[in-house]
Order: sequence, then structure tokens, then C-alpha cells
Amino acid sequence: MSFKPTFLFACFLLLILHMIISCEPDSNSLDCIPPIVDHCFLDDEVDTIANRQPEITIPIYDPEPSSGINEDSIILEIDNDTLNHEWFPTESAVYYDFERGDTLALGLHELSLTVSDNTNNCTDAKGYFYIIEVDDDGPQFPNTE
Repeated sequence: MSFKPTFLFACFLLLILHMIISCEPDSNSLDCIPPIVDHCFLDDEVDTIANRQPEITIPIYDPEPSSGINEDSIILEIDNDTLNHEWFPTESAVYYDFERGDTLALGLHELSLTVSDNTNNCTDAKGYFYIIEVDDDGPQFPNTE
């Protein structure tokens, strides 16, 4: 009995498919789930703030089975400019204080975060927020007279 090359190739493909399918969240063998980023600026809604120098803390979670966050992979950007962020591993969070840099302009801004875990599962999160000017000297309530 002789095996044909197509049979061996089919067996090889089935083995690869089995390896891909067997990577499930409850599997202890591989981390195949990318990190989860949780911040209101990185969702589908456009938030509005009045602070032109906000502090941003972005929690990052690597779901089980976790290989851990690759600190060197974290890239935080505002309007396509890379920010020199801080990583707090015990809190599993990225932090940036805009008081360290230039004041943000009024209007729409894009915030993006790229992060990978230690098995190279990557998350690219992007969102928008709008900065408005608030007149603190004006009346608190409209004149109804």
C-alpha cells in the first residue's frame, strides 16, 4: 500500500486546522486571545470634554490563559503623534498626563493604542473625543426673565 502525496498533504492540513480550532479560551496550552483595552475614548462613541490637558489611564487585560502584556509593544498616540506613556504593570494600565506636553487644541482628536501580549496577539484600539471650551465666567443658568 502506498500513500499519495495528496493524502499526506491533507493530513498535514487537518493537523494544522486541529491546532487552530483547539486554541480556546479554556485551553491551558496556548494564549490565542488578544489583550482587551477598556477606555471610554476607545469605543464607538465620541466623548466631549472641556479639559485641554487631561490625564488618561487605560486599563489593559490579557484574558486567560494569559501570557502577559508585552510592555515594549505598547504604542499610545494622539492625532498620529506617539506619546511617551507610562506603563504600570501592577495596575495593568497605560498612563499619560497631557500636562507634560502641549495643550490640546479645541476640536476633534483621535486616540489610538496598540498593544500585544507575550504570544504576539495584537489589539489596535482607536477612538475619538472632542474638546470644547467652557465659559466659566458666564451665568450658570440661562436668564428666564
